[in-house]
Amino acid sequence: TRKVLEERLNIGAAGRLDVIKELNMPAGFYTKTGSGRKNDKRVKQANARAQMKFKEARQKIQQAKLSEEARSKARKGVTYEKDCFSGST
Repeated sequence: TRKVLEERLNIGAAGRLDVIKELNMPAGFYTKTGSGRKNDKRVKQANARAQMKFKEARQKIQQAKLSEEARSKARKGVTYEKDCFSGST
């Protein structure tokens, strides 16, 4: 029951129409068109994210963050040592 509903809702906004239909509630025009548009937008965004340009851009951003973090650690040096806060020296 709940699992079935979750599975149907996870297929996108258009999946709600199946749930509404099973509850014997007629979906109106705006519900149908809105769900369809929302689903189309979701699919379009997923396809755009999957393209190689987006993957490369995300990789570059991640590499920049990692290199900045490494530079920051190198500038600051070791700020604490292992077990220095536990009281055992």
